[in-house]
Amino acid sequence: MNKTILSAILAALALSACAPKADNNPAPAQTEQQAAPAEAAPAAEAAPAETPAEVAPPAEGEAVADPIKARQDAFKKVGEAMGVMGDMVKGDVAFDAAAFNAALASMQEAGGEAFKHFSADNNTATEGSKAKPEIWEKFNEFEAGRDKMMEAVIALNTAAQSGDLEQIRPAFGPVGGSCKACHESFKLPND
Repeated sequence: MNKTILSAILAALALSACAPKADNNPAPAQTEQQAAPAEAAPAAEAAPAETPAEVAPPAEGEAVADPIKARQDAFKKVGEAMGVMGDMVKGDVAFDAAAFNAALASMQEAGGEAFKHFSADNNTATEGSKAKPEIWEKFNEFEAGRDKMMEAVIALNTAAQSGDLEQIRPAFGPVGGSCKACHESFKLPND
């Protein structure tokens, strides 16, 4: 998928997530499985700052103190957000649409930050990390996996805007699956 088109789609989704929904009909009673979408927070709080398709690596000459630590910290936030959402999807904790959407926004922002620190030119940033050298040997494949994950996140974002857990559940699995596929191909196993 063309990155410009994907960027435009992601930007539109981020904006739609922040827009209050006009509804002249009274809301039906909520069930445990369904909660009303959260009221929109100010754009600075609700919209992810960047999404992976919109993120460029640091500019030439711009030093990143420690790209490995930066992406590890960002991926840790992605994992925490996935945990919050996963607990709701599995039914381990009560579904809360506002908390789910906040975790999704956090995951998108952190994912964008993490992917800033991978580029075809930054192929030395593996020593001391869990990143396999295959990332840079197969960089097009790595980017295709990232793009697949972004498409899954778009679908999850759309489902999450419904506030209906039954719509969210089937959209959540492909996001986790895309993470798993990338880990299997491009990340060393945890000790």
